[in-house]
Amino acid sequence: MVLPDSDTFGLHAPVRHCSVYTALSQDQICTNPPDSNTFGLTAAPSVRPSARRRRHTAMSSCEARRAHAVLIPQPAQGHVTPMLHLAKALHARGFFVTYVNSEYNHRRLLRSSGPGALAGAAGFRFEAVPDGMPESGNDDVTQDIAALCVSTTRHSAEPFRELLVRLNSTPGTPPVSCVIADGVMSFAQRVAEEMGILALVFWTTSACGFMGYLHFAELIRRGYVNCIGVYKIVGHVTPLLHLAKVLHSRGFHVTFVNSEYNHHRLLRSRGTGALAGLDDFRFETIPDGLPPPSESDNDDVTQDIPTVCTSFLTHGPAAFGALLARLNSEPGTPPVSCVIPDGVMSFAQRVASDMGILAPAFWTTSACGFMGYLHYAELIDRGYVPLKDESYLTNGYLDTVLDWVPGMPGIRLRDMPSFIRTTDRDEFMLNFDSGEAQNARHAQGLILNTFDAVEHDVVDALRRIFPRVYTVGPLLTFAGAAAARRPEVGAIGGNLWKEDASCLRWLDAQQPGSVVYVNFGSITVMSPAHLAEFAWGLARCGRPFLWVIRPDLVASEKAMLPEEFVSETKERGIFLSWCPQEQVLEHPATGLFLTHSGWNSTLESISAGVPMICWPFFAEQMTNCRYACTKWDIGLEIDTDVKREEVARLVQEAMDGEKSKDMRAKAMAWKEKAVAATEEGGTSSAGIDRLVEFLLARGDHAS
Repeated sequence: MVLPDSDTFGLHAPVRHCSVYTALSQDQICTNPPDSNTFGLTAAPSVRPSARRRRHTAMSSCEARRAHAVLIPQPAQGHVTPMLHLAKALHARGFFVTYVNSEYNHRRLLRSSGPGALAGAAGFRFEAVPDGMPESGNDDVTQDIAALCVSTTRHSAEPFRELLVRLNSTPGTPPVSCVIADGVMSFAQRVAEEMGILALVFWTTSACGFMGYLHFAELIRRGYVNCIGVYKIVGHVTPLLHLAKVLHSRGFHVTFVNSEYNHHRLLRSRGTGALAGLDDFRFETIPDGLPPPSESDNDDVTQDIPTVCTSFLTHGPAAFGALLARLNSEPGTPPVSCVIPDGVMSFAQRVASDMGILAPAFWTTSACGFMGYLHYAELIDRGYVPLKDESYLTNGYLDTVLDWVPGMPGIRLRDMPSFIRTTDRDEFMLNFDSGEAQNARHAQGLILNTFDAVEHDVVDALRRIFPRVYTVGPLLTFAGAAAARRPEVGAIGGNLWKEDASCLRWLDAQQPGSVVYVNFGSITVMSPAHLAEFAWGLARCGRPFLWVIRPDLVASEKAMLPEEFVSETKERGIFLSWCPQEQVLEHPATGLFLTHSGWNSTLESISAGVPMICWPFFAEQMTNCRYACTKWDIGLEIDTDVKREEVARLVQEAMDGEKSKDMRAKAMAWKEKAVAATEEGGTSSAGIDRLVEFLLARGDHAS
């Protein structure tokens, strides 16, 4: 096909070759409208003039049923160009074409090609929809692709739906018969399908490139890609469930919303009655939008979180909105007065706000971790991120001190949440967590599972940024008190793996403070070599140990310990796939916690008065480790490339060495401060009182 005048519509990129296959019959469309050469198209040479006249004559009788294609590219030059080529090719075959730019690109095209550039032609029109991005000072630059993808997914579906409705009701315009969406603009595909319109996707990549994207999930599943963006939802479920129990104890009717995938996992790990709930504490689910696992898949593992995040952005709002509407219409159920979404599920915050429902955000990280995410954007603006090249990971650059982050004096670049360790400005988790942290600024309150004394400077700094900050931790203490008052509430649990409580009897037989408890949480994956180094380090230290080893702890294969190690330590070691961690840490026999520094684990260790050896894996675990080791003086950091000698040395140092006495004393001091925060008149007790008062007052006002 010849496209001699592609610049008619303001294209300034090389013509790319795309193959178009059509199977439309003469009855389906009326072909070859007059003046098709107006915008640089020549008719196919095989079409005879007589045929052209017959088709032109037939046009007047079938105008009403003329095929109408709506094409929407991703707003980037490399996508706009081939989509416009396809639009011209379809127009040449008789289609009425509507080509949909983003409003931002629409303005750029008018500026670059003149005010008449998008006037279109007979049967070829241009429309625009908003991309949802904030206004920028310079609107003649390429937008940030990662932020653009997230924003169009969130904000462009409804304007696109409204456009299709308008096109279908415009006199003289044939109804829309098909939508061709860019492969990375699949929201348009879904909108079309919901309206009963044929929807096709156009991947503007090469076929081999598309095949590569298509197998990303398989690469992760097979372990070829150790994706730093993969983490376990249990670290978010647990504190949110604790908060739900606390609010229930204060008289709230509670609805706790899981994804359908996690709902099934909870039923499997805790039994079929685990989520039966109570009359005033119920469980609901919404789909995450991902395809269900096949029979060959393991559906007891954590999903790929970037994929889940993207899918929830697309599918979550409608599903969650429908749930809220249903809850508000159910007889005997009080209307929803507030929604408390996880900080990285801000779509729920927006849905609630749109429905006039109060929606504070609950960030389940530490306060220092959240402050780190909140300053991702500034790290990028100041040029610290992305890294210039991979040598910056090892050449000392990460030791750069960031003396301008509020409330975090002396913090280094390496102590910030780990997604800044990238050379890619478009790295998904860098942009996703940055955006979600900024979304907290639009919430009606910020809830943190911490207590003032342990993160005093950071909490004070956050209170200067956010008008309402509620420190309510350690929530496990308040949840425990609520469970004591109502044991049936205590039976409600959120662990996605089945807990093995037999270890508590084993601990009963050990000496006080003698046991090393090892658990890298629900997130960490490691190599077989690192697993072996930890094992032989524990063997060398000579201490009894309790080690939680998830089946998926080792990347891409089952975690297998050296047989010689198991034989050598069988009299003093116990291995589990999961355990009741709070009870293990509170047991008198537990003297040290070898941890990944997740915030739940860190806070539980502080609450139990147990010192730590820290081996952070990703995200804000780096920040938590820094605070445990240098601010609170209750931790020792182990090198990323762990060696058995270092494991043995640090265990001995923490339990018998010069630092051990000081670490134990400070751990007990922090435990006492955590207890004080949760007692009557304590800072966190007061924080919960203020939160409840706010939710009740604003909830009544909203209803």
